[in-house]
This record gives sequence, C-alpha cells and structure tokens, in this order.
Amino acid sequence: MTNREKESMNRVKRWALAAAGCTTLLWGCSTDIELNAPYDRTPVVFGLLDAAQDTQWVRVNRTWLGDGNQFDAALIADSSEYPAEDLTVRIQERVGGSVAGEWA
Repeated sequence: MTNREKESMNRVKRWALAAAGCTTLLWGCSTDIELNAPYDRTPVVFGLLDAAQDTQWVRVNRTWLGDGNQFDAALIADSSEYPAEDLTVRIQERVGGSVAGEWA
C-alpha cells in the first residue's frame, strides 16, 4: 500500500469517526428542561408613599407559578391575591430605630 493510499484511508477513518461521534452526541443529549421549580408562595409588597398626601396605598400580592401561558394564570385572582381573611397588614413608622407610629 502506498503512502497516498494510507493517507486516503486515514482521512476516511477520521471522517467516519467524526460522523459517529457527532451522531452519538446528537442522540445522546436531551433537550428536556424543567423550567418550573417546586411552587413556593412569596409575598410581594409594593406601594407609593407620599408624605404630602393624607392617604397612602400599599398593595400585598403573592408570586405565582404555573405551566402554560402566564398571562392566563395572572387573570386568575387566587393565583396572585391573598384572601382577605388570610392577611393581616401592619404599617410601622420608624424613627431612629424605634416605632413612632403603627397602623393596621
């Protein structure tokens, strides 16, 4: 066998090995991804406080997680809102580390 024939055989072997490796990688890999972790309710509190106003608004919601379209899940009230009987809200005014006022 000549050197040229040996080089040709080596090229064929390398291509065959590369093709087998790529095929193994493509079939051996999984693209399944679990995006949702176990559900855990977390309170979300937000508001806009303005000292010049006599009324302050604070909103308490909860996080939600669901499979499928999250826009549809957001429309379900009990997904993002706490029932009023399950919620107690207290607002404390603190000055210098001590409580100066409290509202419930």
